[in-house]
Amino acid sequence: MKLVTDRDVQDFEVLDRIEARRMASPEVQEQMDRDAESGQLLTDKGEPLDAETEKRVRRRLLDRFGHLTEAPTFSEYVRQREGASRWLLPGLWPADTIPMLSGNHKAGKTTVVADLVASLVVPGRKFLGRFGPVEGTPEVYLINAETPTDAMRKALLAAGVPVDDEHLVVDDLEPRGGAHLFDITQPALYDRWIDLIRECMNCGPGEHYEPDVLIVDGLTAILGGETDRYAKWYAAFRRFVREVGASSALVTGHSTMDGKHSMGGVEMLGGPDGLWTYWSSDPDNPTSRRYFKVQPRLGGAVVPKTEVRLVDGLLTASENAEESTGNAESPNPRTEVLERLQKASSDGATATDLTGRGRFGSERRKALHSLQTEGVVTSRAEGRSTRWWLTEHAPTDTIR
Repeated sequence: MKLVTDRDVQDFEVLDRIEARRMASPEVQEQMDRDAESGQLLTDKGEPLDAETEKRVRRRLLDRFGHLTEAPTFSEYVRQREGASRWLLPGLWPADTIPMLSGNHKAGKTTVVADLVASLVVPGRKFLGRFGPVEGTPEVYLINAETPTDAMRKALLAAGVPVDDEHLVVDDLEPRGGAHLFDITQPALYDRWIDLIRECMNCGPGEHYEPDVLIVDGLTAILGGETDRYAKWYAAFRRFVREVGASSALVTGHSTMDGKHSMGGVEMLGGPDGLWTYWSSDPDNPTSRRYFKVQPRLGGAVVPKTEVRLVDGLLTASENAEESTGNAESPNPRTEVLERLQKASSDGATATDLTGRGRFGSERRKALHSLQTEGVVTSRAEGRSTRWWLTEHAPTDTIR
C-alpha cells in the first residue's frame, strides 16, 4: 500500500513511512503528517482504496503513528456520555467494556459462553439465570477458536439460541485453518479480520456490518499456549474492537488448575476491564462444584464467589454468595467422597473417581480409607485397580 504525496510527487510505502517518521525530526514529522492528511492512498498495484479502507488507513497513519489529538475536557466528556447506556447486561457487564472470562481445564467455559450468547440474543433471557436481561437485541459476533464446530452448535442450541437467529454470527476458526489465524498481533491478520467482520453481503453501497458485541472464545488456543503474549494480544484487541465498530467485547482464556488466577501473569491484568472467573473445584471430577465470580476494574458489579448449578438443563447462579472462609475451595473430603458414591451407579466408582488427584485428592483418600475402616464403604479388587461402593449398595462379592 502506497501513500502518494504532492511534495515533489514522492511515493512512500505505508510501513516505510511509519518507520521513517519514527526516526525523523519534529519538523519532518509535521510535514509527513500533512502529507498523510492530503496525499492519495493507493494499493501496491496503484489502484485507489475504497472509501472505508482509506478512512481506516489514514486514521492509523495520523492517530497511531502521527500527532495525538487533543483530549476532551472532563465537562466535554460528561456531555458526550449523557444518555449512554450504563449496562450491557444489567448487574454484571457495563457497556463499552472488554472483560475477560477465565476458567480452569474442563470447567465448562464453552457452556458458559453459550449461555452468555443466549442471554444477548434471546429476548428476556438472563445470563446464568440471574444477570440481565439486556435491553433490545444486540448484534453478536462469536469467534470460536478452540471448540469443534458441531460441539459449539450443540452448546448454543442447548442454551436456547434459535437455529435461525439473525442477530448472531458464529465464525469457527478450525475450518479456516486453525486458531492461530486470529493472532491479531500480526498486522496482516489484523487487517484481514477487520475486512472479514465488516463485510456485508446484504448491505447497500458504502455500508458495512458492525457487531455490537464481539466475543472471542479461546485466547490460549489462538496464541498456541504462549500465555506470556496475553498482554500484547489484548492491547491489539482493544484497538481492533473499536476499529471494527463494536461497543463491547469479551475474551475467554485459561486459568491455573485451581481456577483462581488467569494465565498470563501480572502483565495481563492491565488489559481486561475486569476479570470473570468460572472454575471447577476439581477438574478431574466432572460432577464437582462450579463457581463464578467477577472482579471489575473501576465500576461495574462485584460478584463474590457464587455456586453455579445445572437447573432444568440451564446454568443457574445461586442468589446467595458463599461465605469466604479462607480454606480450600473443596468441601469436606468425607462429605465429598460420600456424595460421589451416592451419585455412582450400581457399578460403583474407581478410587480416582472418588478422590481425584493433587492436594485435595490426598485428603479425600484419607477420608475414603477412614470410611472403609468404619464399614461405611466397601471395595472389590479389579486387576490393578479397586472399585468402591457404599456398603448398603455393594454387590455380595465385595471385600469388607
